[in-house]
Amino acid sequence: MIERQREGDVVRVTFALPADEVHEQVFVVGDFNGWDRGSHPLAPDEHGRVSVSVALAPDREWAFRYCTAGGTWFNDPGADTYEPNEYGGFNGVVSTGS
Repeated sequence: MIERQREGDVVRVTFALPADEVHEQVFVVGDFNGWDRGSHPLAPDEHGRVSVSVALAPDREWAFRYCTAGGTWFNDPGADTYEPNEYGGFNGVVSTGS
């Protein structure tokens, strides 16, 4: 699940997964963090999910994926669209446009 909220000159994007479907640490990685697998870990929230919020520039599209601590990559079914990546798979894309 992806949620967006405009906050001044940024869009706060929350990436969330059902906690009962997550069995190891998950990170969101993408254009916004240089594809750094350790910089945005999802953590339990009050809604029974694991989530992380990232402040992103508005009116852009951002490629992203999830990666587990064990190195498994996967996409969010709630992505706005998908684009091919250089590894023969696909990245999710989230838009921060109006």
